Amino acid sequence: MDLLLLVKAAVMGVVEGLTEFLPISSTGHLILAASLLGFAGEKVKVFEIAIQSGAIFAVMIVYRERLAATLAGLGSDAQARRFAEAAANGTVLAPAKTLQEVQRVAFNNYLDAAVCAFFVLLVAAMCVYAIIISLQALRATQPTAQEFRYA
Repeated sequence: MDLLLLVKAAVMGVVEGLTEFLPISSTGHLILAASLLGFAGEKVKVFEIAIQSGAIFAVMIVYRERLAATLAGLGSDAQARRFAEAAANGTVLAPAKTLQEVQRVAFNNYLDAAVCAFFVLLVAAMCVYAIIISLQALRATQPTAQEFRYA
């Protein structure tokens, strides 16, 4: 393998690693770094997708305990449980002014947890699908996209 290509890939990996946890665009920095290095072409785009997928998985590994606690805690949110118990006992908790509002707060907390779980699973599925498609594109000997004239 070409040594210059490996150096460019290493530089791109360092740029991604340094900018992933910062509140700035790691994608923008990857594009700038690729441009400055003269790293261009269709395979570079696949490389950028792969390196960002790796960064997403690294973040998931770093925060795996927090993610696991969040997923395990779905349906047992302390605030939702507190409001549900208060509603069952007929107690009104602030900021609710009526028992109906207490029930609404408890329901909304459970609903928010379910929506959060759905989106976590959706993002995970998208990551797996992106990896599968990227691997198929890397193995292909011909371009994988077909362009048609827009009539």
